[in-house]
Amino acid sequence: MMNWRVFFGLSGVALVTALPLIPVVVILGEAGLTADPRGWRLTAFAVLAGALLVYPAAVFCGLRIGGKLGLTAPLTEAWAAGRAPEDLTQRLATGLALGGGFGLAGVLIALNLGGAAGPAEAAGADIIPLWTGAAQAVSAGVGEEILFRFGLMSLIAWFAWKVLPDRRGGPSVFGMWFAVGGAGLAFASVHGGEGLGAMQAVRLLAGTGFGWLLWKHGLEAAMAGHIIYDMVLFYGIVLVL
Repeated sequence: MMNWRVFFGLSGVALVTALPLIPVVVILGEAGLTADPRGWRLTAFAVLAGALLVYPAAVFCGLRIGGKLGLTAPLTEAWAAGRAPEDLTQRLATGLALGGGFGLAGVLIALNLGGAAGPAEAAGADIIPLWTGAAQAVSAGVGEEILFRFGLMSLIAWFAWKVLPDRRGGPSVFGMWFAVGGAGLAFASVHGGEGLGAMQAVRLLAGTGFGWLLWKHGLEAAMAGHIIYDMVLFYGIVLVL
């Protein structure tokens, strides 16, 4: 049975955290940091449409399918049930540590490359307000984890479960890692701008790490890891480049 309180809770958080991304897109567009001057308008519309339509669909998918595979949002579920969440500190601390490590790796690679192949955060860092880094990190950390992990990874894991179940008929470890890797590859693919390189490898590893966090520690841990990853990457590059 669908837990509608969890559904509306996650969908509402995704919407609230996505809204600050719209002025960020406008600022980037007005600063000339987009390839097409009209592109930011389309992107702003896509952000709103994603928050209203795509993210809720991913939440629905995750709740209907992911729960059968152990892919859950335990902290949100505890809130919906009116009880204290279990292992709150451990879950979030694991996510923050893993995400922070990947973010630091990205900063070190960008520093080594002198910004030549670093993320776009380095470009125009003296033009756009610093608060946009936090806005992008929170928006991506919540929305993309709902989309790539809770939605897409749950679908891949369900498919793997049906095709290659374990001996008892449940989801196999191989199938779960297949889902983790598949979602991580999709995550890296949509964020890649420099082809196959060191930064793209970090994105792939980070996406895989976020999938592992969902599997072992829950959706909120993956969100925490993604948020701190983006923040360390953005502000670290701004500081060193």
